[in-house]
Amino acid sequence: MSDIIKLLPDHVASQIAAGEVIQRPSSVVKELLENAVDAKSKTIKLYIKDGGKTLIQINDDGVGMSETDARMCWERHATSKLNAHEDLYKLQTMGFRGEALASIASIAHVELKTCRAEDEIGTSITIEGSTVINQEPIHYKTGTSISVKNLFYNVPARRNFLKSNPVETKYIIDEFTRVALARPDIAFELYNNEQEVFKLQPSKLVDRFEIIFPDKNKNRFIEANEETPLIKIEGYIGSPQTAKKNRGEQFLYINKRYFKDAYLNHAIVNAYDQLLQADTFPSYIFHITIDPARIDVNVHPAKTEIKFEDEKIIYQIMRAVVRKALGQYIPTPTLDYNSEPFTARHDSGMTILPQAPRESNNFDKLPYIGSSKPRSTDWKKVIDPFAAGKSFAERFEQEKNELFEPQKTHKIKEVRLVEGIFNQLLQTAIIYETKNNIYIIDQHAAHARVLYEQTLYNEGKNTIAVQQKLFPKLIELNAADFVLLTDLLDELLFAGFDIAIFGKNTLIVNGTPADLKNIDEKDLIEGILNEYKNNKSEIKEKKRENLARSLSKKAALKHGQILSTVEMQLLTTKLFECKQPTHAPDGTPVFINLDSVGLLKLIK
Repeated sequence: MSDIIKLLPDHVASQIAAGEVIQRPSSVVKELLENAVDAKSKTIKLYIKDGGKTLIQINDDGVGMSETDARMCWERHATSKLNAHEDLYKLQTMGFRGEALASIASIAHVELKTCRAEDEIGTSITIEGSTVINQEPIHYKTGTSISVKNLFYNVPARRNFLKSNPVETKYIIDEFTRVALARPDIAFELYNNEQEVFKLQPSKLVDRFEIIFPDKNKNRFIEANEETPLIKIEGYIGSPQTAKKNRGEQFLYINKRYFKDAYLNHAIVNAYDQLLQADTFPSYIFHITIDPARIDVNVHPAKTEIKFEDEKIIYQIMRAVVRKALGQYIPTPTLDYNSEPFTARHDSGMTILPQAPRESNNFDKLPYIGSSKPRSTDWKKVIDPFAAGKSFAERFEQEKNELFEPQKTHKIKEVRLVEGIFNQLLQTAIIYETKNNIYIIDQHAAHARVLYEQTLYNEGKNTIAVQQKLFPKLIELNAADFVLLTDLLDELLFAGFDIAIFGKNTLIVNGTPADLKNIDEKDLIEGILNEYKNNKSEIKEKKRENLARSLSKKAALKHGQILSTVEMQLLTTKLFECKQPTHAPDGTPVFINLDSVGLLKLIK
């Protein structure tokens, strides 16, 4: 029998290695940005087209490379920072040229232009699939430019598995953000399809953070610093009242390298003990400096995880730093007697306005603002509802129309409401009693199922009512979320949202699905995007299924929400019209069915 083990050709081995290092365009961006940082650049510019599939170009004003280095950096296992095995445990840089460049060159068309300050002539090299096509001297300014075109052109299977352009762009923005926050002393610029996304000037860390993640809350960060013989910690934490509904604004760096660590994240969040609302997450950014010999950065191929030699001590130090910062931040309420009258909202939902004495009541002269007709001001009819002379059925129909009539609808089909007796249990469940059965319905799970199927099975029939906003609302998102939203825009329109792009990282909300009551549009949109990203990593499903799941979880009625009889009846009707009314999208049972005859026997 002949031998079956053979050495792979170099170009095949390079493509396999590329598959381990370069998973998508953002992987290329990460490697090239880190190389540019280590080249001692003061300004780094990133240009991308079509989510990085067509072009990724990085220009820097760093030290540049000699003619020999320009050629050697494309060879496999070439590096500028390792001379011996021991150097693996003393790394302080990101990686100046080499290493990943050979993998990139094996799966793309690459062009390099570079020149050092002491050289009069620079070097240009063109490579296609690991093969050097051209090398020539050129006139070029000090620094380096690397263009990566047609990524995965010779690995079609890998290229076909890339996501849509907006999604890949979102991944690139995430990598760009991580590097930009690692080095706030460097100017960074990002251009997507020739449109400026970021133009960041050197600044303080907290200023750069707020530019990348704009927020209406001013002075929302608390400084948190500490230095011990073991570790130095510098950073900022968000004040408790500015906690977010997602984890997107949490960053850890060690020796200026981004990493993830669930253990340290637990230390930070645990320090907020009882200061955070349920399902909210604090913002934070920490730069940690430690002896490289005390950590292992090679426990993950992408070097995004770190193994600490003294992890329990580091945990305690990090927790103490955050608790100390929170202890110094004590918001003190003050009364300004010269300020304008304020609006105080109480738990009852009533709004009390401080009023000056007045001689006459001018309420009747105020214009009515709302989506339904104003209620009658005839107090006799309020005290005695039957004094209006209308039957119960007529009054029931009027109340239903006032509560649920949207300003704009799309061919809403007629709803035949179910009959029975309705009550609400502990503001959590609907008790629906028929002749022979009693249903205890979880209002949150029921509404989640209705929203899920309404979004998923609309099938282009435009059966979703849209509640138009009297005053359209502008919402500003961070750059990564904005790009993701553009990818979901058609699906959101399909789901009953009336939204449009209004400018750079800004959208305008003109209407929302009529089933969603008393919502904050910004919180809703950000929550849907966050759920969408979480589902994307946990569940492999189509875009619309993911959006339907995200919308149902974020927008469904919450426990503790009071429902009128008409609302309970309408929700129950829509639930039993669903294809799968027994379970919510996450598998939670929606209702319990009790046999009334058997229940009466137990009572007797």
